[in-house]
Amino acid sequence: MMPTRLHFTWLPRANIATLSLKSSKLVPEQVTVAPRVELLYTQQHFTICQECMKKLFKWKPALVKEADINGWTPLHYAARFCYSLMVRELLLLDKSVAYLVADNDDKKTALHIAASRGFIGVMKNLLTECPDCWEMLNDRGQNILHIAIESEEKNVIEYILGNPWHINLINQKDADGNTPMHLFAASNNSYIPALNLDRVHIKAFNKENLTPFDVATETDIRLRKEWPFLQPIQNFFLGRSKVTTSSIKKNLKDAGGDYGWRNVISKDNADKRKGRAQKKEEIEKDIRKIADTHLIVATLIATVTFAAGFTMPGGYSDRNGSNQGMAILTEKATFWAFVITNTIAMISSSCAVFLHFVASGYVDKNKVVNRFGYAIYLIIIAMVAMVLAFITGMYVVLAHSSILAITTCTIGCLYFLLLFFVLHKAWKDF
Repeated sequence: MMPTRLHFTWLPRANIATLSLKSSKLVPEQVTVAPRVELLYTQQHFTICQECMKKLFKWKPALVKEADINGWTPLHYAARFCYSLMVRELLLLDKSVAYLVADNDDKKTALHIAASRGFIGVMKNLLTECPDCWEMLNDRGQNILHIAIESEEKNVIEYILGNPWHINLINQKDADGNTPMHLFAASNNSYIPALNLDRVHIKAFNKENLTPFDVATETDIRLRKEWPFLQPIQNFFLGRSKVTTSSIKKNLKDAGGDYGWRNVISKDNADKRKGRAQKKEEIEKDIRKIADTHLIVATLIATVTFAAGFTMPGGYSDRNGSNQGMAILTEKATFWAFVITNTIAMISSSCAVFLHFVASGYVDKNKVVNRFGYAIYLIIIAMVAMVLAFITGMYVVLAHSSILAITTCTIGCLYFLLLFFVLHKAWKDF
């Protein structure tokens, strides 16, 4: 694509943005004269100066539709960086720019970009000025609901479903035959939109002859195979004997969703067996890699806590008598807490190392996964106990300075907030 006047300087050695910036008394050094298209269109599209923009478009109104080498217009960039005021100004100049697509970038419109980034304010401005721009599709035949689901933008999904025209989107198929419900099922996301399932084609087929229920089932099976070591963790925290299916799959089942008969007929058993064998090999390799990492962590914890057991806080008594060589602070409750938590950390990590050692001798994959799963629990317990041992050990030797002792303990407790956040998010995502 040939550079446009928006991208190249068409006055000798002068850049349009430079002239505009000088006339508006802004800093001219912010825009550099250069023969490279990338630098010049960056300055034109990324500027957040409304005054400069108005001067540019007053000088040449056609600039509002000028596209760069990717097919992006100034409105595409304004939507990408959530410049709501600039979006409004550009639409006031020419509303038709909202319907321009990026020819070299998946035929995205500005609304598609805003939906993928979660910029509801920009979407509202676009839909206020151009109420029917939600009908535009990208190069893959996806509407804005497809895009929002694929990008996992919860707020955008709720905003779209809150508009009456969403009825025209929920059953629309993309180039692969997927409806938005197919993409919901494939995401395995715990978030369930407020969809009126009575209006959704629950049994719609995509081009692979899969219904949303088929997709949800395959996604559930894939996640079980990719993360098999999470099975015992779920059993431990939730007391379940089996991993539950996704909430989306349950909702689809309740609404009448089922397997597609076309999918059942078209299955090739030979390909399935081959795929299972390859998947099994990949999973076993991944399990071994993860186990090696866990083994290193458990070994380090065991080493540190073992050493801490012989370097007691406060030291040992060197006075002659029956207490010679004994720990000095044994009468303090926090010292007891240090000894107990340090012992728990050392024993738990040692047991985790032993389980890894035992698991290496098993051939049965299920037994290996179970041993590694229990080892994960023990490593988590060891990490928690090690941090508690550190906190109590610091407190017992800093008890004379309450401010310093409390500050140290408070900082140490931040670990438990991080641990809770990570474990909660991992479980929620799964």
